Amino acid sequence: MGRCSYCRSASGFTMVELAVVMVLLSVLLTMGIGSFARLMESSRLRSLTNDLLVDLHLTRSEAILRGVRVAMCVATDENTCATSRGWHRGWLMFVDANNNGLREASEQVLRYRAPAPAGWILSGNSPVARYLSYDALGATRLTSGGFQAGTVTVCQAGSASRMARQVVINSIGRPRSQEATVNQCV
Repeated sequence: MGRCSYCRSASGFTMVELAVVMVLLSVLLTMGIGSFARLMESSRLRSLTNDLLVDLHLTRSEAILRGVRVAMCVATDENTCATSRGWHRGWLMFVDANNNGLREASEQVLRYRAPAPAGWILSGNSPVARYLSYDALGATRLTSGGFQAGTVTVCQAGSASRMARQVVINSIGRPRSQEATVNQCV
């Protein structure tokens, strides 16, 4: 029997065509992975900043609602405030009855936030390095009684993008966030 006129011969890809497609796919995939990593970094950055911002608003609200001083400090665990800096270690919100910026056993814990994922840094400048304290009117106050304002910078250690966000607490205690660029994340 002869070959039918409407049948086509089977066709395929040559090795050269297959190699070109594989190279193009690997280039596109590599570019996509870099973009995805930046997207994940940006998402984590916003999430950590928003966690801090929400808890600062909550601390302020609790101070006003309860009519007492409420503080938020860098935590070493879910019951103890650290005496050093580093908001990335987590934080503790508590009623600060004796106004010392450190939680005593008799002071009520309102919230505990676990440490940030490894490699993320949340660092406050001097006035807000280890605690923030709100009075009954919702203003931030140092343990000495002076107003407390400052900035907490959120960034990823070793990040090539130097992308960061900052939570800025103004002189009356209102926190807000803003984008920032840092030379070094410490």
